[in-house]
Amino acid sequence: SAQPVGHYHYLKEKREGGGVPCRVEVFALAVTKQLDEWPEKGARTLAWMPLDEAMAKISEPGVRLVIKAFQKQHAAQNPLASARSRG
Repeated sequence: SAQPVGHYHYLKEKREGGGVPCRVEVFALAVTKQLDEWPEKGARTLAWMPLDEAMAKISEPGVRLVIKAFQKQHAAQNPLASARSRG
């Protein structure tokens, strides 16, 4: 989607100390293919998992709020898919 599903703020720590306030906009992506290599592969860990499991691993409160809101919106728009994801 061209519109963000939400945003959150956090303080990005600088190597030399201190921090910079940042606003992060979160976008939903429909993934159709995953490449074997990408520029940040060595700096990122990739794991595909159910949303509930992912939520348990997220420590940033702002990210959790955005994803919870997206989950509710997605469930309202697609109740059949939501029911399937719950088992």
